[in-house]
Amino acid sequence: MMSKVMGKLRDKSSQKKKEAVPKTSKRGFSQISPDVVRSLIEKRAYSFYEKRGCTPGNDLKDWYEAEKSILAGLKK
Repeated sequence: MMSKVMGKLRDKSSQKKKEAVPKTSKRGFSQISPDVVRSLIEKRAYSFYEKRGCTPGNDLKDWYEAEKSILAGLKK
């Protein structure tokens, strides 16, 4: 009885793992979720802030530059 339950749990967990695999577009590229893209942009913008010596006042400029570079890299 216990082995049947464990077998069913394994089957369900393997199904969930399959769903987590990113979908691919017609060109074969993986589609990246908007949350991942946003995270990449945040990290790049923060690195620009750090390179500038952590001086405030350029947050929008940093964001736009980071967004531009990340999106350009994803299009390649």
